[in-house]
Amino acid sequence: MPTQVFADQPEIRKNILSLIELTTKDDASVEKLKQSASLKWLREQLWQSL
Repeated sequence: MPTQVFADQPEIRKNILSLIELTTKDDASVEKLKQSASLKWLREQLWQSL
């Protein structure tokens, strides 16, 4: 599935925006991103689409 199609899906878009928001915080770290529910959810969705 093309990237644009993924980004147009509301749940995927919401989780991408959540990750962007996490990265803009002062206390952002790789560990926090790895543990975020948004990243876990996106990984599951992308894996299922393969």
